[in-house]
This record gives sequence, structure tokens and C-alpha cells, in this order.
Amino acid sequence: MENNTTGQIVSLTNPEDEDFEHPYGGVPLFVKAKETKVFPLVEGMHLAKHLARKILMRKDKGKIIGEEQGKGNAIYSLEDEQNLINRLLGSTITPEAEPELTELEKVEARVAKMEEQFGSKVQHDRVNKAGEFGLKLSKEDQAYKDKQDIINILLEKEQKVDRRKSKDDLEAQLNEVLKAEADTKEKADKDAKEKEEDATKNKSKEQGNKK
Repeated sequence: MENNTTGQIVSLTNPEDEDFEHPYGGVPLFVKAKETKVFPLVEGMHLAKHLARKILMRKDKGKIIGEEQGKGNAIYSLEDEQNLINRLLGSTITPEAEPELTELEKVEARVAKMEEQFGSKVQHDRVNKAGEFGLKLSKEDQAYKDKQDIINILLEKEQKVDRRKSKDDLEAQLNEVLKAEADTKEKADKDAKEKEEDATKNKSKEQGNKK
């Protein structure tokens, strides 16, 4: 009966004074001297088998002669080999399967990853658009990771910048600029609305006079 080892992992310890490397499926597997390292179960067992053979061969100064090969006397038994493999390997672990994400969660995860990767550019755009549309940002949204980001935005807004100032001082300067832009936008919107209301009232009066 075939065991299902998909997703299982195992630790392998190399007790030797030298590094050990052996290929599996054409891919070299490597474990440093005195190191305990985690591998997928199948690869770990494969590497442990060849590491055990190397240790036993060096110890007996001979070559592998398994009982099933029928050539001469066995220098070490298959039982010796399996016992050493068991000692080299640690516990077999089956990691818990990650819950299946919904399509929305997958999209949100990709967005979060991109924002993390391009955080400075996103923050740059966030602040610029806040000024353009008169949006009020929360303290968290106003936070900058890099002093240079703040300087770049201030320069784009044609503000004088003293590069000797601390990041906190420059951020406070930028927040004042953003607040002024938001206030200006709010006032302009209010004036436009009042003009529109006045125009509507005047139009109503004209229509009333005609009657």
C-alpha cells in the first residue's frame, strides 16, 4: 500500500565533520556539517539513506554489499543501514493545510502584496490625490517610511524644503500643506454650491415674475 507523503516534511541531521551533498531527481540536496535541516519527506529520506551509506562505508572501509546482491559477504547489514537512517532522521511532520481562500481574499492578498512592494509610490499617490480631491487622511495614512518621500512631495507642491530638518518636522510641514489644500478645496466646493443655489433661486424668481 502506497503511503501518501504529500506535504509532509522531516528533519535530517548531518553528524559528520564535513558537508554532505547528493542529488535527487537531478537536483543537488545539501546539508552542512553538524547541521539539522528540514526537507520534504521523500527527499529527506533519500538524502538520509545515502548519508548513512557514506558513514557506514567509511567506518568499515569497504563498499556497499547488500544481502540481496549476492556478492561476497555483507560489510554491514540492511538493518544497520536502516537503523542509522532512523537516527539521522527526526520526526515526520504534516503541516496543517492552509484554508482555501475565496476569490475576493485572493485578490485582497495580491493587492496587499503589491502595496507592500510599491509602498512608497502608493503613499506618494495617496497624498497627492488627497490634495487634488480635498480628501482628509487619517494619521495612519499620513505616515511616511522614508524622509525622501516627504521631500519629493513637498518639492512637487512647490514648497521650500530644508533638508536639514528631521523627518517628523518635514512631515508636519507636509500635513500643513495638505490641510491648506483640503481647506481651499472645501471652500471652493462650498462657494460653487452657493452660486448654484443662488442661480436656482434667481431662475425661480424670474419664472414667478413672468406669471
